[in-house]
Amino acid sequence: MLAKAKAFTITKIEPCYSEGVFGEVPTNDVPPEFVTPIAELEAVADFGNSNATVRLLSPIISSEVNRLLKAK
Repeated sequence: MLAKAKAFTITKIEPCYSEGVFGEVPTNDVPPEFVTPIAELEAVADFGNSNATVRLLSPIISSEVNRLLKAK
């Protein structure tokens, strides 16, 4: 649905840390060995006749972005 937005405006970026590897679900109830920096984005999607406020989580480290893009 977001792909149909006429405009997408990021209104807030908040850096934070996430446990484990971004995009992977922990297994066996084992605590993760490390934390990863991420950004929580708040944005407004403008569909022309209506708006929607959305919140997205995104990796910050370029190697994590590349890893996720190659997984497609």
